Amino acid sequence: MGDRPARLAVGVLSGFLGAGKTTLLNHVLAQPHGRRVLVIVNDMSDINIDEQQIARHSENTVELHNGCICCTLRADLVKALVAAAGDGRCDYVLVESTGVGEPLPVAQAFELGVCEESGVKLKDVARLDAMITVVDTEAFPRYFSGAAGGVQDMDWGRTESDTRGVARLLSDQLSCATSIVLNKLDLATPEAVSAAEEVVRCLNPTATVLHARHGAVSSDAIIGTAQWDPSQYTDTDAWRAEQDRIHTPETDAYGISSFSWMRAGDQARPLPAASLAALARPGALPLGGMLRAKGWLFIDSAMDQRIRLNVTGACEKVDIVADSRWRVTERAELVKLGRKLKSKGQKLLASVEAEIAKLQARGAWSEEYGDRRQEIVLIGRVEDGFDPAAIAQSLDALFDQ
Repeated sequence: MGDRPARLAVGVLSGFLGAGKTTLLNHVLAQPHGRRVLVIVNDMSDINIDEQQIARHSENTVELHNGCICCTLRADLVKALVAAAGDGRCDYVLVESTGVGEPLPVAQAFELGVCEESGVKLKDVARLDAMITVVDTEAFPRYFSGAAGGVQDMDWGRTESDTRGVARLLSDQLSCATSIVLNKLDLATPEAVSAAEEVVRCLNPTATVLHARHGAVSSDAIIGTAQWDPSQYTDTDAWRAEQDRIHTPETDAYGISSFSWMRAGDQARPLPAASLAALARPGALPLGGMLRAKGWLFIDSAMDQRIRLNVTGACEKVDIVADSRWRVTERAELVKLGRKLKSKGQKLLASVEAEIAKLQARGAWSEEYGDRRQEIVLIGRVEDGFDPAAIAQSLDALFDQ
């Protein structure tokens, strides 16, 4: 398309809550793709759990949290991309959008966005390379089960006159994708896969459709595909309507809110192993209206092991699995050895001290436990029974046993 190679190429990952965006991104980053990739991770909550997972695979990350890059944080996204294009620290950027984000406003930022600080137009220094949407194939048919009769039949509308909902959001995420990843095939029935493919092909017949289990796709299918062609969208009714629209934050448009529960810093202490077992039992937490929960735990019987908590969709199952060691605590221990290695040790020391300062700023570091903490983000719809106060009370009871 005669594009200028000097502009920084950017791929954007979209997909509803729990679709597997972070898992896919980690798979891609772990492969030998031969690029210096900067990862920008967007989270609607005030704690960015996904960025912490990605940090294991990439030291080059930027987090944008407490909002969505398609509306409240769009200016922050433009600023971060303009900075990345100017400092030479990467030759490709992958952006992971929040699960309730709409891709079209993000795409418009590449045509219309201007950095408020420098006045630089984003289109002069960066280009949109691809729009990738990840789909939870097992859950997908349920989200569209009432679409034929309108979103109100699904009870996802905000008011009697509101036509928005999860089906509409998923449609928006799919309609402007250049690639669509049907993920979690290992959990989906053949009928669910067929139903998802039918809807996807109907909404976006030109997109490349990829199949994946556990987010495992080739990095070549995600990075540097040069699939995005703005001329296919900039002259459409949807583009013009979005350009003239006063954008309502997705948290308001879809009635989705987030809640963070944390015990860190001076309040940090290990969870008794018996309480961890209790947390995994059905009914341990009031999960009504829950769309997503994710976080980190540490327990008294395995102090160095980081435990990952995961709840996807409106299910009653809490998945708890062992993850990596607590990252900063482990690196702080290495610093003690690094001090004996002269320049290499000093470089490691400076890096760890910077991470500790960042954790201290948000109250997530203690001299006794380091960065070990209990940290959970929960996302749901109040109108469907999502009750942050009741969840916090249940968590407090488990941790105070």
